[in-house]
Amino acid sequence: MHRHTTPTQSDLECMLRDEKVEPKALPLSLLEDISNGFSDEREIGRGGYAVVYKGMLENGAIVAVKRLSNTHMCEKEFQRELNV
Repeated sequence: MHRHTTPTQSDLECMLRDEKVEPKALPLSLLEDISNGFSDEREIGRGGYAVVYKGMLENGAIVAVKRLSNTHMCEKEFQRELNV
């Protein structure tokens, strides 16, 4: 039986270090944790479909966390945002 595990900060750090590691879907709780609850102090940009926050990992790495805000975008727009 295959056991599913929830990705952690360590998994995210591994994905960022090694381009051969397959990307994984990250839980909202992890993104909230590294962006300090999507706090206003961590906001670094805003656009039509998303707000971008500064995320800080335990190892000191800084990442951008993009939180989509428009839930009514079409599939093509969503895929474009995902690729960015």
